[in-house]
Amino acid sequence: MQIPQLVPFRPLVIYLDSSDFSNLSNPEGNQEKKNGIKNKLKSWIDAGQVEIRYSMTHIMEALPTQESAMELGRLRLSCIQELCGSKVFVDQITLITNELSLPENQEVLNDDGCWFPLSSILGEFAKESGETKMLNRKERRLLAAEMRKSRSDLSFSSEQEEMSAQFPFKRDKAAKVLKNPNNPDVFQAALTESLKDLSHLFTWHEEHWDLKTEFSSILREFGGGISNIFIDAAQEISGFYAELEMLGESEQVVDQKIKNFVKAISDDAPQDLANSLREDLAPNAPPVVIGKDNTPAIFVLSKLLMHNIKSSVIPRQRPRIPKASDLGDVMHALYLPYVDFFRADAATAHIINSQDFGFRAVVVTSLEKLVDAVGNRLNE
Repeated sequence: MQIPQLVPFRPLVIYLDSSDFSNLSNPEGNQEKKNGIKNKLKSWIDAGQVEIRYSMTHIMEALPTQESAMELGRLRLSCIQELCGSKVFVDQITLITNELSLPENQEVLNDDGCWFPLSSILGEFAKESGETKMLNRKERRLLAAEMRKSRSDLSFSSEQEEMSAQFPFKRDKAAKVLKNPNNPDVFQAALTESLKDLSHLFTWHEEHWDLKTEFSSILREFGGGISNIFIDAAQEISGFYAELEMLGESEQVVDQKIKNFVKAISDDAPQDLANSLREDLAPNAPPVVIGKDNTPAIFVLSKLLMHNIKSSVIPRQRPRIPKASDLGDVMHALYLPYVDFFRADAATAHIINSQDFGFRAVVVTSLEKLVDAVGNRLNE
């Protein structure tokens, strides 16, 4: 008699919208209702039935950009830490790079709190001199001068301050890096340990929020690259509009040709986007055939970017003006293939559902609906 194999239990993975962390942590509003939702989620988490994970985009949107919003930002980050702990998704840069170079061996979930694109930092250091260097030239000169003093107890206080002005290192972690200046593993471990403490991250951000740091530049860099892809495609379509109008085509003919043009771009978008990203993120990787099964995040990215482009130019009489939040919505949706429940506002949920991706994720439009849907799945 064959004994049936037991299927290992896997907690349901939940992806909350940034607004959920804001609403649950806001001291105003219906606190009884908020606490009821939060307590229900925490009871499932404590029982090992669900896990809530955060991403780099959650952190980017939680960090306040105005001094007057600091306290609400602190509460948001505290709520993220309370519900997620150190359970995160790998950052989008790493996620896409892995899909381009390691499509059959993707690591998407991380329990060590490593949400930051460490590869971007390590890559820059490696470019500096052809080998991995964890300190820039100025920092190495300062360190060398300190070492030449030949004292038994070296003081790294000034160097710690300088490093902490660019990256949110805890002081003891910065000291470890300075004592091991050419060790990438030490640097990576030190930064990860510092960043997973979101209360420390907030304290650092509060001191540096209005300064341009290497840390903030890296956070903005990837989003800027995706935004440029969106802008370039929209400009290409606008240029085609102008060409047709110069030829004196009727509005009906122009609209039809634009629809055909956009459809052709949309059909090629997944592969074209992958080829473009591969040049920047994985130049040595062999070409990858894009599809929802082997490169699901890139597939979602291309489809949602094209939807936004379409809606911004068609119909021509009533174009939709792209919003700054559109890019954030797309960045969140990259994790859609890897979760069981995905929270989104009504407009974003409609867009995702209209693509008919076929992933296992259930898209819900409110926290109340999320609690109901999860409860039903758990037979509560």
